[in-house]
Amino acid sequence: MNERSNTSSDFIQVELVGMYFLKLGRAQEAGDWDAATQLDRMIRCHLKDLKATKISREGEAPRGSETTPADWATTLLEKVLSHDVPDPEKKRKGPPKKNPSSAASNTKGPKPKVPTGGGNAKGRDAPDGE
Repeated sequence: MNERSNTSSDFIQVELVGMYFLKLGRAQEAGDWDAATQLDRMIRCHLKDLKATKISREGEAPRGSETTPADWATTLLEKVLSHDVPDPEKKRKGPPKKNPSSAASNTKGPKPKVPTGGGNAKGRDAPDGE
């Protein structure tokens, strides 16, 4: 049997599943439960057909090392727990640093310093004797 015999029909079914999935979301948002039920049934049938064609093409035996979700989670937890991860609360000493990009857009910034008293009326650059 030709190895590529089901690829075009599989591609069309995948496209249909995608379109039906979008329509299902729209039907659920609109509250059209009859259409949602029909679309759900159509999606499930297409997915079942896709699984059947994949099994006929590749066989039921798993390829390579298949990891169960429980094994994957256990490995991940062991990896995280084996590293000495510092506690973020202990690491912080003082107030959080401000982001320079957010400080530029802040409308409430420090007030500009305005010279008060002690200067001459002619301005700061004028000599004192004039």
